Amino acid sequence: MKTIFRFIGLCAFTLAVSACVSGGGSRGQRGLTVENNAQVDITVFPQLGHSGKVNSVAYSPDGKTIISGSNDNTVKLWDAESGKEIRTFFGHSDLINSVAYSPNGKTIISGSRDDTVKLWDVESGREIKTFSGHSEWVTSIAFSPDGKTIASGSFDNTVKLWDVESGGEIKTFSGHSAWVYSVAFSPNGKAIVSGSSDRTMKLWDVESGRETKTFTGFSEAVYSVAFSPDGKTIISGSPGGLHDDNNGNVKLWDIESGRETGTFTGDNKNIRACSR
Repeated sequence: MKTIFRFIGLCAFTLAVSACVSGGGSRGQRGLTVENNAQVDITVFPQLGHSGKVNSVAYSPDGKTIISGSNDNTVKLWDAESGKEIRTFFGHSDLINSVAYSPNGKTIISGSRDDTVKLWDVESGREIKTFSGHSEWVTSIAFSPDGKTIASGSFDNTVKLWDVESGGEIKTFSGHSAWVYSVAFSPNGKAIVSGSSDRTMKLWDVESGRETKTFTGFSEAVYSVAFSPDGKTIISGSPGGLHDDNNGNVKLWDIESGRETGTFTGDNKNIRACSR
C-alpha cells in the first residue's frame, strides 16, 4: 500500500508533475481509496492553496520542498513532508507557466505570461532578478546543470539563454516557426532541446547557438522534452490529433542519428509533461 500526498486548494486543474527520489514521512488526515484496482493510502493536507489552475510543479534537489506556479500569478513553496505552505512569491503580473529549482536548491525561477523570467531566493522569498527580453509569453524554463545559466522558451518562437549572475541575455536561438512549448538542458550542459507547435523538436549547441539537429515526424505540437540521464536519448510528449481519434504519445529519439527509436501511446490525448 503506497502513500500519496495531495496538496488541496482552490485550483481547478494541475498540468505538470515532478518526481522525487528522496523518501519522507507523512502526517495528516488519512483515508483509503481505489486507484487502478489497488488500495492506496491517501494522506490529505487541506489548505487554502492557489486560487487558480496550477501549471507547473518541481521538487527541490533534496526532496524536502515543492514549488508550484499558478494562474493566480504566484509561486508557492510547500513542505513536502507536512504538506503545509511555507511562503508565497509575489511579483509576476500574469499567470505562471513554468517553475524550476536551481541545482543547489537555494534559488528558483519562474516563467510567466507577462513575458518575463524571475529569479527568487528560496529562504527569504525575495525577488532577486527579472530577465526581460521575450516579446511573448514565457512557456518553459530550465537551469543549466551548473546553475550559471537559464534557458527559456517562448511564444515568440525563440529560446533564450540568460546569465544568472548578471541577468543579461547571452544569446537567442532562432529557428522554430511557431511557439516554443518546452526546453531542457543536456546533462553536461552543452546542448539544449526545444519542443514547438511547429511540430518539430530542435537540438541546439549552447556555446555557438547553432541548431545542430531537427527532429521531425510529429503529427501535433511538441509539449514536453527531456534528456535521458546519459544524454544519449531525448523523450518528447505530444497530444493526439485535434481532428481525429489519435491518442497522445511519448517518443524516444536517438540523438546521434536523429531517429525515432520508440513510441509509447496511451489513452490520454494531451501529454503535457515528461521527465527523465
